[in-house]
Amino acid sequence: MSNISYLYDLTAKNFDQITVDNTGAGIPLTSAYLKPTDGELYPKQCILAVLQVETAEIRYRIDGGVPTSLIGTYAKAGDIIEIYGYNNLNNFKAIRTGGSSGQLNAHYFYAI
Repeated sequence: MSNISYLYDLTAKNFDQITVDNTGAGIPLTSAYLKPTDGELYPKQCILAVLQVETAEIRYRIDGGVPTSLIGTYAKAGDIIEIYGYNNLNNFKAIRTGGSSGQLNAHYFYAI
C-alpha cells in the first residue's frame, strides 16, 4: 500500500458470520458490506476486514484466484485474518479443507 495513514481512524460498522463450505468457486465476503449501496455508509467502501476462523480449517486467497483444499493460505480454528484494501477484500475467497464447513466471524471497518 502506498498510503496507510487512513488505517488510524477506522470504525467497525458491520458484522457477519460466513459459512465456508466446499463451493467450487470459493466463498466471498458479503458484497453488501464491502460497498454499501445505500444507508449510513453509502458511498463508502470497506477498507479492512478482521476475520476469526470459528470452526474447521479453511484455505483462502485474496489475489482473485480460486482456493482449493490444498492451495491457498491455510487458517485453522482460532486464527485471526486481517485483510486491508477494498480490492483485496473484494477478491477474498475461502473454501473448507476437510469434511466440515468452517465459519468466519467478520468485522468490517470503514473510514468515517
